[in-house]
Amino acid sequence: MSIELICPVCNFTELASPGAVETQLSAMSEENSWFALGDGETFEDSLYGQLNADFDMPCPHCGARMLVNEESLGRVAMEMLAQW
Repeated sequence: MSIELICPVCNFTELASPGAVETQLSAMSEENSWFALGDGETFEDSLYGQLNADFDMPCPHCGARMLVNEESLGRVAMEMLAQW
């Protein structure tokens, strides 16, 4: 599973290391054997919030905090849901 990170300031993109993604997703599933979602919140929303909170990587070009790219997150969410 690969998650793309994007800088909201300069639009620089970079792939998060696969090991980091696996570690974050494993930690999420170990902490909660099920995910409580708020009104109107989806599984993808939950992943987005958790991963953005956990990845604290500055952009190598401008120094802004990079965020999880929602398109790559959608692919990962679909892969995870297909495995359940």
